Amino acid sequence: MKVLDQPQGTAWGMWSTCTPADSDSKNVIHTITKNLSGVYYKPLYVTRQVLAGINYKFFCEVETASKDSHTFYSLLSIHEPLHGYSYITEKKTFDGTNLSTGWSYYEPITSITGKIFEEATEELPGVHYKPIAVSILVNQGFFYKFLCYSKGLYENTHTHITLITIHESISGSPLIQGIETIIK
Repeated sequence: MKVLDQPQGTAWGMWSTCTPADSDSKNVIHTITKNLSGVYYKPLYVTRQVLAGINYKFFCEVETASKDSHTFYSLLSIHEPLHGYSYITEKKTFDGTNLSTGWSYYEPITSITGKIFEEATEELPGVHYKPIAVSILVNQGFFYKFLCYSKGLYENTHTHITLITIHESISGSPLIQGIETIIK
């Protein structure tokens, strides 16, 4: 019989806070993805929900093993039922290919993209954003989609995964177009 532990500080049925992936959660994702050829999922952060078993949302770094190999990021949702086998319920990929035509693959932050990010976000109160990768589209200037770790600046806050869209016009400063929480 499987014993379910509700993550501390959450009500039954609610999602836990986003935490670095631990060995138990890494075992869950490894069991699901070990037979996938040509791709490796490295879980970075996880959130859990106890509901008819356990639901997981993993924020992963994904490496492909191909001639044109590249690293991208993915949000992988897995359900681990009380009885039976775990399975993937949803996959959202952040690799440029699921966005409109013309977006680049997500790439590491450079000194140039880091400066653009800092300039656009310097006035955001109460939250610290740390960009981890960026996808770029050239269209009447530059559009940037930054994948970020975000954390409130007050005590006892938790890490979130956030997507921030910034537009830098040909003749202007970079401006935030949107902020989307990917995983809480």
